[in-house]
Amino acid sequence: MKSREKLGILAATVIATVLGGTQACPAEESKPATELPSSARGLEVYSQRCVACHGFQGQGDGPLGKNLSKRPRNFTDLGWQQAATDTQIADAIRKGGYAVGLSPLMPSLGRDLTELEIQSLVLYIRTLINGPKSASRVP
Repeated sequence: MKSREKLGILAATVIATVLGGTQACPAEESKPATELPSSARGLEVYSQRCVACHGFQGQGDGPLGKNLSKRPRNFTDLGWQQAATDTQIADAIRKGGYAVGLSPLMPSLGRDLTELEIQSLVLYIRTLINGPKSASRVP
């Protein structure tokens, strides 16, 4: 590489650093904190992806769900909450109902949701064990 090209690269790096662009020494960049699943994030996902069938309060009475021959899962059912594992719930979300022996109408969301969103959704579904919430509608 010619010294003129090296000088140009060096100048671009310095300008970018001064203007707040990439750092001159990437090894010194701090890594972002690892996000953890949260029921608040789960509520956002639930409101966008699950409400239509499972209902705002998780009772399986959403506007689309109440017209199905096989009603969607009622997440407030204590017996189901005690019997289902987090892995089973995550698998149903990820793979869809048909893949786990449930309703074939339950779509697989594994390609649409991140693992963080799936785990957050499981956490939120677990909060419904205490009965219906006055969950705010998230657009």
